[in-house]
Amino acid sequence: MAGIDKTYVTWDQYKRVEEFFTPEMQAKQKADLGGCFGYERYTESDFDGVDEQVLWNTPSLVDLWLANFCKLDFIQERLKQQYGENWIGWKDLDFNEKGFIISIEHKDSYVAPSKEIDDNIVEIYNEFIVYGTTFFHKLLYSAIAAVRGEYYNVLFKNNFIVNFKIFGLQIKASSNTTNGINYYLVEEDKETILTYGYFPIPYLFKGEKDRFLKFFDDYKIKHSYRKADHKKYDPAQIVISEEDSCASIDMYRNFSSLEQFNSIILTLPKYIKLN
Repeated sequence: MAGIDKTYVTWDQYKRVEEFFTPEMQAKQKADLGGCFGYERYTESDFDGVDEQVLWNTPSLVDLWLANFCKLDFIQERLKQQYGENWIGWKDLDFNEKGFIISIEHKDSYVAPSKEIDDNIVEIYNEFIVYGTTFFHKLLYSAIAAVRGEYYNVLFKNNFIVNFKIFGLQIKASSNTTNGINYYLVEEDKETILTYGYFPIPYLFKGEKDRFLKFFDDYKIKHSYRKADHKKYDPAQIVISEEDSCASIDMYRNFSSLEQFNSIILTLPKYIKLN
């Protein structure tokens, strides 16, 4: 990894880091992050002839945690050098609230996998049933890439918006050809530009976990050719996927009940046969 991503410390700073890593703090790390992270081990003699040694090279998830809970001045200053003033890490984050997609938009496409039960309760879905083409697969793949900060995997370069919640915050990701993806913190009617994080899908060895899945739902797709399958799902989960657009069935004009399913699927390309 490049040196720019590493954190260096003096011997005196290193001793303060050791003091910070109490058993109680390590237990909090495990509870918040799903596992503990460590640091390079040194003795005073390792600093003979050198001013600093590498302390760690931490991923985005760990940096978010450090920003919120490790208040050592030199650690906070290093994070500011790395991420700047508008970084999500400077917000009050909730590491125990599961994130989810609020909506995905692209031109004529709109999918919103949740429904409001009352003013304070929202039912969230992480499974879709799809009728039609595979366009929705492309849309969802790009949405997850945006949530993970993987701008290079977002397959739509314009007019693509993902609204989602993560760490207790509402975020909007918007793609454009000039800047890739822009992120905004959404608070009531106000949107503020935000420096986001990078949480890529890792290459996992046996026994390893994708730590990000502790903080954000994993979405599943059932692609069906059986009309009767839709009866097992809420309208917010049923997606009609056409040649270059898709939408949750409850987004269709004049939709009122699933009894309209048979008429709505008539919009699909004629080459798609449903049983």
